[in-house]
Amino acid sequence: MRVPSLALTLCSLVTISSLAAGGCAELLPEVTDDGPDAESSESTTSSGTSPADTSTSSTGSGEDVLDSGSDSGSTSTTGTTGTTGTTGTTGTTSSDSGSSDTGSSDTGSSDSGSSDSGSSDTGSSDSGSSDSGSSDSGTSDTGASDSGTSDTGASDSGTSDSGTSGSEGDPDGDGDGHPASVDCDDTDPFIYPGAPERCNGIDDDCDAGTSEDGVISIDGQGSYLLIGDAVTAAPAGAELRICPGTYEEHVLIDKDLALVAQEDAAVTIIDSDPAGPVVSIDAGLVSLVGLTLTGGSSMGNGGGLSVLGIDPVLVENCVITGNQSSDGAGVYATTSTQVVLASTIITGNTGEIGGGVAFYGTTLTLDTCSVVGNEGTEAGGGLFVGNMATLEMISTNVIDNVGLDGAGMMLTDGVTATLTSCTVAANTASGLTGGARLAGGPSTLTSVDSNWGMGASDNVPDDIEVVGVGVYAYDVGESFICDALGCM
Repeated sequence: MRVPSLALTLCSLVTISSLAAGGCAELLPEVTDDGPDAESSESTTSSGTSPADTSTSSTGSGEDVLDSGSDSGSTSTTGTTGTTGTTGTTGTTSSDSGSSDTGSSDTGSSDSGSSDSGSSDTGSSDSGSSDSGSSDSGTSDTGASDSGTSDTGASDSGTSDSGTSGSEGDPDGDGDGHPASVDCDDTDPFIYPGAPERCNGIDDDCDAGTSEDGVISIDGQGSYLLIGDAVTAAPAGAELRICPGTYEEHVLIDKDLALVAQEDAAVTIIDSDPAGPVVSIDAGLVSLVGLTLTGGSSMGNGGGLSVLGIDPVLVENCVITGNQSSDGAGVYATTSTQVVLASTIITGNTGEIGGGVAFYGTTLTLDTCSVVGNEGTEAGGGLFVGNMATLEMISTNVIDNVGLDGAGMMLTDGVTATLTSCTVAANTASGLTGGARLAGGPSTLTSVDSNWGMGASDNVPDDIEVVGVGVYAYDVGESFICDALGCM
């Protein structure tokens, strides 16, 4: 090996401390090897290939171990990952061949696998990384001073792409936090183990033993324990689904709503006990379906159902019983309204006027109803209808009611009533007229194929009386008309 004398002279002038910093190596020109590898060694010298290698170039720190060995002529060295790195892939340094490190200290931060972020250091040669021209003498970079900066998990470090909660083999299709293996309906985010039960006939909490009793839902959502709270929360036009239970409260409605029992009136009961009418409707198109209204009491505004608004009201498949009021103990309606009672039982209510029903509105329709066993201590044990209203009765029974006058029904002040296929029988008045009494104005009653009782089922004392004109008796399947001139 030949070394120019000028370089040796300059090197001799460098102090011992500058030798430690690699000063001599900087002054030396590239060493030429007479061996057969000399030419290939020159072709792999530093060419400044990587900005990353430049940023981590050896600065000659005195803390590094000096690489004093000569290059054995190997064409590449494979640097292992730093001893404290956990997941980095092996950094491969190619063609660290030829020259020896001649005392330049390798700090371990240069191209030693640090911060490789999981990608291998492939193809970049150490000889171009500002290592002051020194190469790693054929030895592998041991990772000294790697200090945990080697590939720190940027490569797949155990984290998995899980998608939604739940593993790939047990997905959570509806995103409710419960995988399909435990979710009894993985398509509905409101159904999962422990979910609140709604009043919908569905097992929401994945436990068939949990009952929906005592729950109210709005349009199939939510779980309320009081009907009044659900009414307040519901938007206009909503349906409140009411599951079986006894709800001790007074319900006030002032918007379009439907209150529908999940099962039927036998097991779905609203009991105001007695805090006014059971249900009061001040406004709105309202439907009550499959409910029992009981325990209501008021002075003049109805006991079971009080309708004070002007919008139509439908009562279907309900039972209105055990209520009290001076007017309309069972049902009370006034102002310009239309009330339809369908397949509804009105029984066991007690009032002064209209033990079962007191109606002063526009149109009252009873379709397939029973008005049975009510009491009006003054008039109209079963029904009291006035104020020029229209009464339509179809396949309805008015039976076993009692009162002072007009035990079955009292029609007054220009009422127009039509009874089709109805039964008015076994009603008893302590004063006048057991069946139907027309009084206080030119009212009209039309009977079409209706029964008025006979024998033991007859009305007492009379079937029909037109006040000021006379009394009339009829039997089974009778059709006739009564007006201000009498019955014919």
